[in-house]
Amino acid sequence: MLSNRLLIGFALIWLLGQTVNAQNSMSVNLAPIDKEMVTYATEVRDSVTKIFQQGIRDGEVTEKELFSMLYFPDTALVSTPHFSTFYDKFTDRTIQKLLDNYLLKNANIVAVVIMDRNCYMPTHNSKFSTPYPNDKTADFMNYRTKRIFNDKIGLRAAKNTDPYLIQEYHRDTGEEFAEVAVPIFISDRHWGTVRIAYKK
Repeated sequence: MLSNRLLIGFALIWLLGQTVNAQNSMSVNLAPIDKEMVTYATEVRDSVTKIFQQGIRDGEVTEKELFSMLYFPDTALVSTPHFSTFYDKFTDRTIQKLLDNYLLKNANIVAVVIMDRNCYMPTHNSKFSTPYPNDKTADFMNYRTKRIFNDKIGLRAAKNTDPYLIQEYHRDTGEEFAEVAVPIFISDRHWGTVRIAYKK
């Protein structure tokens, strides 16, 4: 006969399997707004992947640079730490317009961004990319690009490799949104994610 300890172990494994299945099966019951945002995030991911791959082929950026974990502090007087990388000028030039276009897809969308696997956001929407060096409050609220958002929600989004992840997002400005994250892969390596924050 199996020992009680083994029986309990098998029972726990079975229960965990049921929990995972239940969470996966819930995806078919997404609200229409959630489905729409998953679609948009997936489209952005596909476009960003093509831009990265084309940039590598054209010699505008290297795969090594895109996966670099070097973040160079911005020494300007700003409210929170901002950083540059080997590739953020490339993403500003080639990806920001794409993100801005998707910001206009639905009035409920608050932000459309890309973020690497370390929670660094090289490029944000244009409206969140102007510094306010003489106004710390405005700078904190509105200059949100090139920051590292490694809060619990940001970490989950950055590390997620499932087709999508939907979370409640409690922004550091006090606002609350829903958020979908869709992973980005470059040459089968997990680079980071597309994040879309939206009102429900």
